[in-house]
Amino acid sequence: MDRAEADVVWEQCDGDVWAWSKRVAGSSAAHDVLALRVRGKEFPVTRSDRRFWATVPLAPGTNAVEAVTSDSSGRRTVGTVMYEVPLRAAPTARIGIAVTSGQVVLDAAGSTPNMSTRAPLAECYWSERDSNPARLPLLGAQAAGAGNVVRGSTIRITPPTVDGEYYVRLRVVDEYGEEDCATTSFAVVEGRPRIPDHDVEAPRWIRDALVYGVLPARFGEPPLKSTIARLDYLSDLGVNTLWIAPATATIPRHAGYDVVDYFSIREDYGTEEDFRELVVQAHSRGMRVLMDVVPNHTSELHRYYQDALGRGRRSVHWHLYHRDRSGNATHYFDWVHLPNLDFGNPEVRTFVTEALSFWIREYDVDGYRVDAAWGIKERGPDFWPQLRRELKRIKPDVFLLAEASARDPYYAGNGFDAAYDWNHDLGHWAWEDVWVSPDGLVERLHAALTNNGSGYPAGSLVFRFLNNNDTGERFVVRHGPGLTRVAAALMVTVPGIPGAYTGDEIGADYHPYAGTQPLGWDDDPFRLRAYYTGLFRLRQELQNLRTGGFARLEAEPQDKVYAYLRWSDDAVPVAVVLNWHDEPVRANVTLPSRFPPGTEVTDRLHGGRFTASDGVLMVDLPAYTARILSP
Repeated sequence: MDRAEADVVWEQCDGDVWAWSKRVAGSSAAHDVLALRVRGKEFPVTRSDRRFWATVPLAPGTNAVEAVTSDSSGRRTVGTVMYEVPLRAAPTARIGIAVTSGQVVLDAAGSTPNMSTRAPLAECYWSERDSNPARLPLLGAQAAGAGNVVRGSTIRITPPTVDGEYYVRLRVVDEYGEEDCATTSFAVVEGRPRIPDHDVEAPRWIRDALVYGVLPARFGEPPLKSTIARLDYLSDLGVNTLWIAPATATIPRHAGYDVVDYFSIREDYGTEEDFRELVVQAHSRGMRVLMDVVPNHTSELHRYYQDALGRGRRSVHWHLYHRDRSGNATHYFDWVHLPNLDFGNPEVRTFVTEALSFWIREYDVDGYRVDAAWGIKERGPDFWPQLRRELKRIKPDVFLLAEASARDPYYAGNGFDAAYDWNHDLGHWAWEDVWVSPDGLVERLHAALTNNGSGYPAGSLVFRFLNNNDTGERFVVRHGPGLTRVAAALMVTVPGIPGAYTGDEIGADYHPYAGTQPLGWDDDPFRLRAYYTGLFRLRQELQNLRTGGFARLEAEPQDKVYAYLRWSDDAVPVAVVLNWHDEPVRANVTLPSRFPPGTEVTDRLHGGRFTASDGVLMVDLPAYTARILSP
């Protein structure tokens, strides 16, 4: 440190700043500091005794903030502190959308200049997604190059006659050539346009999702490339949505929930290009990609936390962490190595928003499973709606899944499309006590499925599962293959989003947090692969399994059989009958009027036909059997 540096003591040391301006303060016993200089411009300071401070603008990249004094030799620098701003030097594209006189009108009037340079916007370019159900006529602007790209601040679209969701992209460019993109959507329903409310509406593709949790290391070495090599296998299984275990930089061979860098791929998985190729290859097979992200906390080894440990309150990163009155970073449970971020700090909100925007903008991921979403609800409940609006600005069909209970009405109205099938106790699976004994199982199951008869909050979408990263010993190991078959059928046929996890379809025996040994993918000791494939196929074939209503059916014997109806006015009704016991039973199921007298139904899972008599369907059920019945 030279003499000039020693002459000024900065209240906060060098580091990252997630903002476009910062209050910079310091003190000098040797000099009267008159101004702070940033990028050649001076900003007068306020002084009190030997302290001084001023709020200065910052730009993307490195910002040298110099303390300036004046003496007989003129104005000179007596100290410098360096702040790095990791924000993008770009404008912000925003799309206004309305239906006027039967046309969809889109405008770029809400777009804003680069927060650093304030450079005016120069051009606006509009284009459509190649995957739209029909070609869109983009009217009211000038053609701009090859393809269906037009230029102008406003465009009009005559809605197509083909129903479906339509996506339109805006690219804005400022006078310095910096650019940003936004996307919006509208639906055509029975030939008429409709503007969805992206603040609360889930994208339509979610209703058809069959999620598969991917632990890349269990697929082989190197993990990301090995996962790519198994995409055809997963597609053949019927999977259309991948939930990738935490892939951002973490401690090698850890599960990944202790993040050390939100903007890079963990080295033990592969490279950024490997991850990009995974997304591209999944998309080419019609599969969506969800990342598992951890915004609630960082690892204690994150450089921000290490800097705060070393420098204390003089660290520019000190206030990124949530602290108690004694200044200690808070954490949940025994997670002392996972300090909570402070969502009362605007810089933290910007930091996390930029991190989650990054993977959508740069890698085209389709959404996130958000770890410990409940924690941020406690400390910053208004953050999730803010985050959703920004992510939906970039990609309106992005999906957000909360690791939190779907029984809590907060999540459906505050940023999330779906939440976990937990009960009201944090982290507890709604079905976990269902299997404790065959006695009373049917009634415990009904209580679990119906939130003890209270139902679910309006708009709630439930993520169903038998296994995930936190369920420990695999379901098939704990309960056996028979019960697993029936429970898997339940998961796939009740309302919600079904989620299988790595190796479920081969009866894999492992603990997600114990080791990374690749699974024996050719093994299938319980012959579950074909069974899961059949279940997934039926969910795609039978619309009511995806979107229909749910009603329990009266079934005898009541202590062994659980039956329910999935129905709607515009699709074939489906009756599901489940035998939870290790002995065969003959079930009598009372059918509703949707099944006319004498209706003959087919078991779409195992085959076989059954005929109703006087409104009652007699069904033979071998031990641990599910029948999925439709006319």
